[in-house]
This record gives sequence, structure tokens and C-alpha cells, in this order.
Amino acid sequence: MTNLKVSNLLILVGIILALPCQHQLCAQDTSPQVMSYSYGENKIKLEVDQEWIAVYLPEAEDGESVIHEILDLVDGGIPGRSIKELPYNHLYLAQVRHGESVSVLQRWNSSVAGWVAPVLYYNDRLHIPRPEILVTLSSYEPAVYQRFVESFGAEIVREFPSVRPLFVVKNPQPVDFELVIADLVDFPGVESASPNFIMRLGELIAPNDPGYTSQWHLNNTGQQGTLGVDISAEAAWSIQTGGADVIIAILDEGVDVGHEDLAPNIVTGHDSVSIQAAPGGIPGNCDTNDSHGTGCAGLAAARGNNGIGVSGVSWNAQIQPVRMGFGNHWTQNDWIIDAITWATDNGADVLSNSWGGGAPSTAESNTVDYALQTGRGGLGSILVFASGNESAGVSFPAAYSQTIAVGATSPCDEIKSISSCDGENFWGSNTGPQQTVVAPGVLMATTDIAGPGGMVAGDYVSGFNGTSSATPVVAGALAVILSQDPGLTAAQAQDILQSGADDQVGPAAQDPAGFDNNFGHGRVNLANMLALMGGPAAPVNLTCTETAVGVQISWTPGEVYDSLTIRRDGTLLSTLAGDATGFLDLNVPAGQHSWEIQGFVGATPSLARQCSLFLIGDARDLIWSPGTGTVDSGNIFGTNLVQAGRSAILTSNLQAFSDLDVFDRIWVMLGMFPNNHQITTEESAALVTYLTNGIGGKALYMEGGDTWFFDPQRPIHAEFAITGLSDGSTTDNLGEVTGALATGCDLSGLSLTYTGENTWVDRLAADPGASVVQSNLTPAYDVAVFRDNGGQLTLGVSYENGGLIDGVSTRQQLVDALLACMGGVLTAPTDLLCTVNGTSVAVSWTVTGAWDSVQIVVDGGTPQILAGDSTSASLGPLTVGSHTIEVSSVIGSEVSIPAACTIGISPAAPQGLSCSAAGADVLLSWANPSTYDSIEILRNSAVIATLPGGATSITDVDPGPGAQSYFVRGIIGGVDSPSASCGLFIPPSAVANLSCSINGDTANLAWTSSQTYDNVQISRNGIVIATLPGSAVSFQDTPGAGNHEWAVTAVLQSVSSSAILCSGTVLPVAPVNLSCSSAGNLVSLSWTNSQG
Repeated sequence: MTNLKVSNLLILVGIILALPCQHQLCAQDTSPQVMSYSYGENKIKLEVDQEWIAVYLPEAEDGESVIHEILDLVDGGIPGRSIKELPYNHLYLAQVRHGESVSVLQRWNSSVAGWVAPVLYYNDRLHIPRPEILVTLSSYEPAVYQRFVESFGAEIVREFPSVRPLFVVKNPQPVDFELVIADLVDFPGVESASPNFIMRLGELIAPNDPGYTSQWHLNNTGQQGTLGVDISAEAAWSIQTGGADVIIAILDEGVDVGHEDLAPNIVTGHDSVSIQAAPGGIPGNCDTNDSHGTGCAGLAAARGNNGIGVSGVSWNAQIQPVRMGFGNHWTQNDWIIDAITWATDNGADVLSNSWGGGAPSTAESNTVDYALQTGRGGLGSILVFASGNESAGVSFPAAYSQTIAVGATSPCDEIKSISSCDGENFWGSNTGPQQTVVAPGVLMATTDIAGPGGMVAGDYVSGFNGTSSATPVVAGALAVILSQDPGLTAAQAQDILQSGADDQVGPAAQDPAGFDNNFGHGRVNLANMLALMGGPAAPVNLTCTETAVGVQISWTPGEVYDSLTIRRDGTLLSTLAGDATGFLDLNVPAGQHSWEIQGFVGATPSLARQCSLFLIGDARDLIWSPGTGTVDSGNIFGTNLVQAGRSAILTSNLQAFSDLDVFDRIWVMLGMFPNNHQITTEESAALVTYLTNGIGGKALYMEGGDTWFFDPQRPIHAEFAITGLSDGSTTDNLGEVTGALATGCDLSGLSLTYTGENTWVDRLAADPGASVVQSNLTPAYDVAVFRDNGGQLTLGVSYENGGLIDGVSTRQQLVDALLACMGGVLTAPTDLLCTVNGTSVAVSWTVTGAWDSVQIVVDGGTPQILAGDSTSASLGPLTVGSHTIEVSSVIGSEVSIPAACTIGISPAAPQGLSCSAAGADVLLSWANPSTYDSIEILRNSAVIATLPGGATSITDVDPGPGAQSYFVRGIIGGVDSPSASCGLFIPPSAVANLSCSINGDTANLAWTSSQTYDNVQISRNGIVIATLPGSAVSFQDTPGAGNHEWAVTAVLQSVSSSAILCSGTVLPVAPVNLSCSSAGNLVSLSWTNSQG
């Protein structure tokens, strides 16, 4: 959102200005009470404001006086009591004595119409429970549905269409919603129940249109940031500009339906706000100061190429305004549900939602499913949500797995942050594993409420911002592709959006190859999206499988291709034949990698298909950190582990690893409220199996501020022998964490100051067989428990390690001690030497400690176990190819980081190699003693061709004259065979265009050279008469009279070309001085001869 007019700042996902609530209004104890409800397997915790309550008085003429009068009777009155009337009509916040808010609600007694409720906060967003509960049933089966309706008919306020029955049910006492929900979920057929909250969410804020030149997100010519950083709209508009056959629903605070640049695209809207009349009596219209939806509508679908204003991404898409909030940004759960279901039922193709931040619920999630399953005649309406602007994790509803979550980028292709190039240093885009794509989200030119209202005193604004602005850009792009192909399902449209996104456009640390938590699948590119449509069918059945020598990629072609490309982490590995179905990627480094396969028919690509693997390399410690908030314990702890000599892998997804037994230890970082992760049943089962199956490691560390008492308890918790005593109390303030000595774990003498995200942590007690190893100093309570259960080592902690700061002790000292508790630290063998002898390998090393045994592993296979003092071994025979040999030390079940070497066993050389000239070409042929992966052909030591492993011949076209040496070698597993060799000499080509011309007694010879020669020989009548430089192209000869034949021969490396001939006749010279004289009957003649 823009900062141009503070009083009119708007919803949804732009930059929030707090209610009159930030400090004095929201005064809270450092350890406030909480209320909660369940969402799926998770418990949603909401903090209770200890000093304020909510009061709703719809009929009171002077609400403040009524509240003063009632509260003075309830609590005896407090000096200077403050009462705030909220923008939500007839709703007030009333101050009570600190710590008495819940008790005052329980003692409230008034005949005045209305209700009272606790003031709650979820992720710092105000939530007030209405006297209603949202109830979801398990199915529409009559036995379930009718039983509920008959039992609760009088209390049912409303039923919504959904994938499962969804009701709004009365709850006269909002303060007791936890008890009411507990009773409801015990009723047969009730799947879930949650409060119906009032919420104040945060603001998620080439045509001929005059304002188009300011719309850098459509075509960045340098107006902002970096040239070319945009969504490639102009290239896309040459194919499709977006038609009126697609409806974009703008779910927001209403849209200025009469705006000059929106009105041509506006269709009938809807008002979900139940406490106010529709502004101007027009459903979906907005109040004068509620401009946020108007800005979003302009970015998605302002009329393009109409000579006024700005252009939306989709020029002609219909805009369906759905008002589900007001006043920056007040809404309710039932309004949200009504808005989504109404838009779905009334033809919306794309639902653009630039708002978020509320607590999640099954009712809301099921409503999203309803849109995906029933919208667009069963093809699915597409739901696009803003990720949020708090530089935190992706907020709900964007965090639901079914939605498209949109983050924001700067004009310099950075994820938007307080330090990005745009200069807006007061907000940053949310990020996380739920991020789908990103789009431009700052300094956006768009529509504003016409006239003096809105963000600025005009009809257009140039500084709209937030993930609020990025979201309608994506919605508009989706509308364009639906105009191109109305038959796309929601899933297909999302696939095109993700596949067409530009990857690796941001800084390398923010935007690595493939999916990442910052850019998701990449920055939206509309031109790419359209280019992908109508192309070949994508490959199917793609799998990535780690093998001993690399990663095997396998797939099935979606149709007949001309070629396929395969990329790893965005880099082209190979272009394959169109009928290829597999590829072995050799020597892949450790870490997270993604492979992408794409088919081509001609130059037209299919959609790409991706698979991913996490290769652990030599890492033996896994850090699972799914709960990163303002403190990133995973990265901090990982740095300390590496400094302690461990090789570790950090992941946010435990399910990415099919085999946890390869790790010696797993370190679990669940985070602190409100950014903590609650362990699922699947995650719990995986950890229990790892710890107890006796196959791999047996050491598990787990930390989290709420996991031991408040969060749902899973089977993995029982393995720690910890009893959670409380969720914290008003006296809790974790400050100084001190260590203690226990059998098998010595943390004594270690004392560190705690300044983490939350000082309100679970209090712990050690069950029999376990020991307390860390406690808070003042007030005194225990925060860490160690257990050695027959070699199964566990250590549970109720704070976050990243929140500790160095003091009397350092965090590194603590991590070193924790490593000792969790199994000790082994040093690897040193001086490893691997020497190949035929098909065997001699391995030697130096012992650096007192080991139980030495373990040798070849190519990840079955370990060979030797005595602990062994220093050498002979391995073999080994198969042809590359092999990795790892040597580790072993004490008990602990295995060190291995020392490793990689060697190659060479295959046999090709046999019977022959070289023969065929004109200017050379034909090579040979026999293969075994099947190679590939064959390399070298000429004069340079590789000239790589052939399939079964090839037995090749023609070297015109290698040139001279001596040519050929080598042929087979390759298996990246290892070369010895080379077979042959050689031959290619004579030089003869000169061309030889001519002989006679000029008197001189013969002039001329020719052209076919190539570079060492010299040129001239012969006359079979006798060499001259040897010229190789560059010569002419020669003069004075041969004397007579008939002559000349031959010109090129010479290269002492080998002569064929001779080229020419001939000519040199006439003799006539006699001179002829005289005639007579004497009688005799005549005498005399002359002089000119030559012999």
C-alpha cells in the first residue's frame, strides 16, 4: 500500500498501520493467557489481552456510558478507564484491570442487548470471537447431516455450500468458546469447530493508455530499477490480451464501480459485509476511503488500449467486485466464506485475494476446496492470495496448500525487503515453502477511487504496493491464459503459471535454481505462459533415483518428440533423442537438487516436469528446522555443528528424506510461538522409527517453546520421558539458561543468556529414567531433559538454541557439549591413499584414535568391518567404472565422517582398430570387447567425436592432409579404457588451374594452391628443374626451342601430390644477315644463325 494518504491506507496485504492498539491499547503481560482451537492436527493459539475486552452494543445510543456503568459494577471501577469505539459499528474495546479481562467477562451481567468477548491476537492481528461457532460435519450422509440439524436446529444461524456441511451456530458466551467447541466436536459427525472471528487484518497491499508508461511491472524500460525486470506483458499481448469471457473476482473492501478505467469491465458484484449497507446501494461498491480494492482491480483488469488511465494485465476481463471487509481491514470469518462461495457460485474464474493474516480454520480451508472442486463447472475456480508483508512466514489463507501464494519483488528482481532497491524500507514480502510465485509489488501505477477520496486526490495512484499489488498481477495473468484456453483446469493453469515463471532472476542467495522459499517457482512471465500453451504433451512418470554412481532420471514421453532436454538446477545437462526414456547424471554433489525434463516437437516445447532429491553426501547430522521465525535456529545451530567438525544438512521438510537411518543424529528445531511448527502424525512416526528401529542413528534432539505442553502430543514426545508442567505463566521470563550434570550428559558450568523470539516457554519435568540438564535461573524452572534409554539418546528443550547469546559461556561450547551428550565425536582416519592395480585397489590410512573397528564402504554398499587398529586393506576385484571408497572409524554404534577417495577401474580397450583412407576421408573400424557407456574418438590427441557405447565404426570427413594419428577408447562409469590407436598419411591435394603460356622463348606457368604445402616442384620433360616455396603460384622457364611438357607437384611432409601437366612449343629464332650472290651459273647464299 502507499503512504500517500495515511488515513485511507487499506487492507489486505500492504503495509499495516496498527489499530489504536500497538502499545497502550494492546498492553499485554509478557506471559499472557491463551485460548485455542484445533485446525486439522494443529492447535491454533491466540493470546488473550489481559487489559482489554470487546463489547458489542447494537442498540445503545451512548455505548461508552453504558459500558462505564456496567464495568463499574463488575470491577468496582478503575481510574481513567479508556473505552475505544472501533470502525466496526457498535463495537468497543474497554479497559479493565490488568490480568482480569477473562474474569470480568465471566462476571459480566447486563440486560442490554449485545455481547462481550475476549480480545485475542493471532500473529499480532486482532481477533474478536463473535457469539457464533463455525461447525463442519464429516459428510452429507443423512445419518450425520439430519442428526445435527435436528439437534441444533434452533441454534443454526446459517448454512454455507461447501465440500462438507458447514454451519454457523450460536454461542451466547464467546469467552467460553473453547468449552463449546469441545462439546461440539464430541457430537457424532462433527469434524471440526472454530470461532467466527471479527478480525482486523493487515494491508497486503504497450497500449495507448497515458499511465501505461509508468507501469514498469508490465514493460520495464528503466522507469524503475533494472531494465527488463517485468512480467513480459507486451510479448504476451501480441498473442492474447485477455477477453471478456473470463471473470476476475476482486475479494476486498469493494471496488469503485464507476471508475472510468474500470466501469467498462465491471459486472454485478456482491456484498458479504452484514453490518453495513452496500455503499451507494451497489453490491461490491466501496466506501470513499476504502480504496484498496480499486487499486487491485486496476492492476488485474483496468480496460487496456482505451486511451485513458492505465492498463490491467488482462485488458478486457470482467471485474466482479465482492466486498468482504471495510475500513482497513475489518472482516469476519463468515464474510470471507460467503465471499468465496458467492464468487464461485456466480461464475468467477479467478478469485484475487489481496488480504490475509487471520487464524486458519477447517471451515475456511474447506471453502477453498469448494471453489476448486465446483467452480467453473467443475474445472475449478483459481484462488490467488497475497503472502503478506511482514518479512515473516506466508500468512493464511495463502499458506493453505490449495491456494496460489504470491510474494512481491522489487524493480531490481530482489525479494521485497527493507533493504531492496525501491527505497520502501518499512516492509518486506513474506516467504516460505508455501510460496508459489512472485510478482512486482512496489511503486505500482493503478486506479484509485475517482475524485478526492482514496489514496490520493485523483483517479490514479503511482505508489500502490505490497503483496496486495503483486496478487492481482498474477490473477490478471491467469485470466489471460484462460481466455486463450477456457478449458484449462485450475491445476493445469497453476502448472502453466509455475512452469512459465522466470527462475534464477534474483540474487543467487535469494533465488537458486528450482523452487525456493523466496521466489517460489519464479517471477511470473506472461509471455512464457502463453508460449507453453498448445505445445506438446509433457513427459509423465518422471522419477529421480539415487544410485551408487549418480542419479538415474526416468520418464515416459507424453507424445512423440523430436528431442528432449534435461537440466539439473537450471543448467542444461544434455539434449537427447526424442524417444529417450532415461538419463544417468554422474557425480552429483551433495545437497538439494532438481531435474527438469522437457520435450520438443520442432522448436515448440512441452511443459517441463521436475523431480527433486536431497543427496546427503558425507553428512551424518540432519537439522530439521520447519519453524523459522525471527530467529533462525537451524542455520545458527548448523554453523556451530560445522565448527565442531560435523558435516550437516539443514532442511525444512523431513519428508524429503526417505531414509533417516543414514544419519547419526537428528536435531529438530520447532521454533517459538507464534512461528512454531507442530509435529504431524507422519513426522512423529518417521522420528519414532528412526530412534527405535535399531538400524541407523539413535540420537534425537528436539527443541520448541510449545511442543511439550501446549501442542498436540504425538508418540515421539513419549520417547523423551518429559512431562510438560505448564504452558508458561505470568511469572515466566526465560533469561539465564544454566546447565547441570547428568549421567551421560554434562552441561554443568555452561550458562548463557536467552533473548529469543519468545521468553514464554513450556516448563518441563523429567520422568523416571531421564534427567534435567538445563534450567532457568530466575524464576526457577527446568527447560531441558536428557534420557539414555538403552543407547537411544534423547534431549528435549523448551527454548530455541538460536535465541542464546554468548555470556559466561558460548553457544559453541554448548553445541560441543550437546554433541558429547548425543553420542560423542569421532575423528575420521587420515592420510587415506588408494592405489589401483588392475581390478584391485590397495587402501591405506592412519589410525587417529582407539576405535572399536574400521568400516570400509565401496559405492555405498555393505560395509566391510576391520579391526580398530587396521591401517590397510586390499579391495577387489572391482567392476569396471568409477568407485568411491569410504573409510570410517567406529565406536559402538557411532560412525565417523568418512575419509574418501574415488578411483576408476578401466575397461578393456577396443580391439582390431583399422584406419583406411577413402578419398579425402578416413574410415575407422574396431570391435568392442564389452558394452561401453560411450566411445570417444581422438585425432592427434583431440576428441573429435563421442559415440554411443555400441558403435564400431566412424568416418572422419576430410581430416586434411598429413600424418593423422587416431585413438579410440571406451568409457564405462566415467572411466576411460586404454586407447586403441592407428595412423595413416593423407597425401596433399594437387594444385589446380595450371596454365602454360609461351611468350617468345619464355614459358609462363601459373596455378592455384588447393591447400598449404611445404614446397612445390617443377619438372620439364620428366626432369625436376625447380623446387619452390609452398606458397608459390607461378614460375617462368626458358626451355629452348622445341615441344615441352611441364609438371607441377605439391609436396607436404615429403609426400607428393599427383602431378598436374601442361605443354607448349617454343619456336626456333630465324637466321639473320641472309645474302645471295652469283658467279656464272652458281648462286651463293650466306647467313648468320641466331641460335645453335
